[in-house]
Amino acid sequence: MRAQSLFMVFISLLLSACTLAPTYEAPETEQYTGEEFAQAISDEPAPTIPSVNWWVEFDDPVINTLVDQALTNNLDIRVAAANVLETEALVRVATGRRWPEVGTNLSGERSFTGASTGSSFSPGVDRLYTTTYSVGANLSWQTDLFGRLRSAEKASIADWQASQTDRDAIIHTVIANVIRQRVQLAIAMQRLYVAQDILASREHTLEIVNRRYSRGVSQTSAVDVRLARENVFSAEANIAALEQNVSLAQHALDILLGKKPGALFIVQNDLNELPQLDDAIAGVPAQLLDRRPDLRANEFRVIATNERIGVALADLYPDLTITTGGGWRGEDISDLFSSESLFGRLLGELTQTLFAGGRLRAEVDAAKARLEAQANTYANSVLQAMREVEDALIQNHKLNERLAKVYEQVTEARLAENLSRDRYARGVEQLLTVLETERRRQDAEDTLLRVEQDYWNARIDLHLALGGNWLGDPYEQVIAKTE
Repeated sequence: MRAQSLFMVFISLLLSACTLAPTYEAPETEQYTGEEFAQAISDEPAPTIPSVNWWVEFDDPVINTLVDQALTNNLDIRVAAANVLETEALVRVATGRRWPEVGTNLSGERSFTGASTGSSFSPGVDRLYTTTYSVGANLSWQTDLFGRLRSAEKASIADWQASQTDRDAIIHTVIANVIRQRVQLAIAMQRLYVAQDILASREHTLEIVNRRYSRGVSQTSAVDVRLARENVFSAEANIAALEQNVSLAQHALDILLGKKPGALFIVQNDLNELPQLDDAIAGVPAQLLDRRPDLRANEFRVIATNERIGVALADLYPDLTITTGGGWRGEDISDLFSSESLFGRLLGELTQTLFAGGRLRAEVDAAKARLEAQANTYANSVLQAMREVEDALIQNHKLNERLAKVYEQVTEARLAENLSRDRYARGVEQLLTVLETERRRQDAEDTLLRVEQDYWNARIDLHLALGGNWLGDPYEQVIAKTE
């Protein structure tokens, strides 16, 4: 009993072998905690609210419907989910290598030897036949004295965690792209409606010019008629280009939803309206970057690289493999399981590489260099993430200011166009002034829509830069939809 207890203790120690990997320490970065970003101008700290899916913040039923479709059907998300399953399986592979391999065998053999002169064989017999049956089992176990397999298992677990956060990052990117494409489609449709309104306005101007020319008004010439017609044709050409943009935007959105191009299922009239964005942005603590999935994935890769140093170091030390086997062997199946047929073996093999041309030491050096590179990659990704947040914040602030001014610009351009056309009809203004005000009104309308699109994209970028909604946990419901 004492021998069995000692053996079990020995087995437990081997199974829980320590590793030679360095103790992991998170890479030092410029990220700070307890403070807000420089551009997060707010008189109040960020409020605490229940967890929500971050796209719901936009208060747009169309966005909610599109995102639900994308989470169900988007192929990039499905690829990422499959990658998670693969890395999860590789964890089980690495774990399985730490346990003994047990096998069994069953064999039968029929052999003969030839007769020779002076043999004791019976007369007339030229061959002696022998039949042998064997059944047994064997066990082989790599004891992992220096934690090589344990380090490999920890590295595979970190790879699995990195693939999970990669999936999270792809989910957020797909959601952001769906919203971005929905906004682009809405803006393209609004630009088309504005262009159609501008065409109607220019056709009205052409009617006035034709009427004045047909009446022989001295201030109206054939050149005026040609210019007014050119203005109409220009508006018609612009409409054709905008109709093309609408179709292309629809196709891009279809692909994000996992549908064939041209299969957009929402009525177009529902797509051209965008809700008003909330101008206020609450305080944004810098430590929120800790939950950005791409940053978390990079840190998991640092952990995996750190563990693989342990794998390389363990290769410098001896490796003990225990092999045992046994069974029954006999010439008759009926006597196969008798005590006389029993056989067994136990083998312990300790191997050590004495010379490999410096390869093993070089692999350790390479693993350490990879760790340094991965740590610096992580630190750089944190800096880039902080820049993305700061950029998105300043864009939100300045685009909001610009949008208010462009609204005023559009109002004045519309008034100037109506006034110039009215004055031209009364003969107190030249046609070139009318055409100029029409052009300026078109430019102002186009600028307004482009700034609105930029403002939406800046808000989307802010959510994406912070890993979703900075007021709550963005993952719980999202991941549930994709599993």
